[in-house]
Formats: sequence, structure tokens, C-alpha cells
Amino acid sequence: MKFIITIIIIIISNISELIANENVTDLKQNKNRYILASYSNLDLIIQNKYGLNFGFINEYNIYNEPYRSVEIDIMHSHVGKTTEYMEDTRISFYKRVITKEIMPQLFYGCSYFDTLVNFGNNRIGRLTGGYYNSNISYRFQSLGLNIGLGNRWYVNENFIFSIDWVSWAQPIYILNKYSNYLDTNLPVSERDNFVKASTLTLINYFPRFTFLKLQIGILF
Repeated sequence: MKFIITIIIIIISNISELIANENVTDLKQNKNRYILASYSNLDLIIQNKYGLNFGFINEYNIYNEPYRSVEIDIMHSHVGKTTEYMEDTRISFYKRVITKEIMPQLFYGCSYFDTLVNFGNNRIGRLTGGYYNSNISYRFQSLGLNIGLGNRWYVNENFIFSIDWVSWAQPIYILNKYSNYLDTNLPVSERDNFVKASTLTLINYFPRFTFLKLQIGILF
């Protein structure tokens, strides 16, 4: 959690410097910040992701049209019941190159991933023959990169409608991993070998493809 807060503070500080910097390309538009509500029903890990996007248009072209922006994108999803569920939270920081509205626009950057898998005690009890009759949870946090293509439309200089057609977020480096069962029942020397030999490794590094992410919001 401290790591997330630190990253957000650094990003916000950088954006504030861009706003205050007089050498940045002249922003003739009065409204160069925006907030968007996001939703995607097509995600390779967990569907029905929703979240918020905060951005700042930091460069305009010679026609006074938005050209580049920096964004913080937060997406979250939860699927399952009270005792058996999976959660996935993704915090991304990326740049977006805003070309003509009819052309796909590239965005790219880095992402923080926080994924939690929880198995209920009834299922675990059946699988272990009653030997272990408690919930088993596995959580990992990682850093990675992202890239995608989308389109964005500005309506009356007040509203934004956006569709990210496809994006790929890829975990690369595991920051932290925790399992109540593994940490309690296996020595440290055997935990990594167990994870590598199981599907947990697949979950750790499985690519996150998202399709047709819809966004709508306001400029201010």
C-alpha cells in the first residue's frame, strides 16, 4: 500500500510540474484536464472491470487540437461469492498520442497489478479430505508494462467519449506474493518451488488483454 501511495504522489507531482511549467507548449484551451468513468466487459482475466481515469492534456498541435496527454487509469473487478472469489485491481500510468479522431490512437506506459484469489473452506475441505478446512487465499502484486489502441472524441469542448479497442497489460516483476496456506504449511525454501510447479505462476504472469473499454467524462 505504501508503494502505491508513493507512486501516485510521484505521478501527481509530475503532472503538477507540467501544469506549472511555462516552457510547455502553449495551452490555448482553458480546459486541459479531464476525468472519465470506465467500463469493460471483455477482459482476459476477470470481466466487468470498472474504474476511473484522470488525465491532463499537456501538448497541442499547431491547429490547437489535443496532441498528447498523460493519464492515471484505475480499474477494478470482483467475481465470485463471499468465500470464493477473485479480485483484480490495476493502476496504470500512460501517455496517449491523440491523432485525428478517425485514426486509432496509441497509448503506452506502466501498470501496477494487485490480484487476489480466495478458495472457500468447503471446497478445500473436500479436496484435502478434511485435512485442511479453512479458506485458502493467494495474493500477488506486480509491476509491468501496457500498450493499446483506442479512439477519443471531444464533444462541445466539454465532454469526452472514448473507446479503447484493445490493450495489453503485462506483469513483468513480482513485488510481493502471499498465501495463508503456503506461508503456514511450507518452509520458505519450498514455497517458490511449489508456486512454480502450480498454476499460480500462470496467474502471476498471464497477459491482461482488455477489449472495448468504454469511457465517458468531462473536461475542466
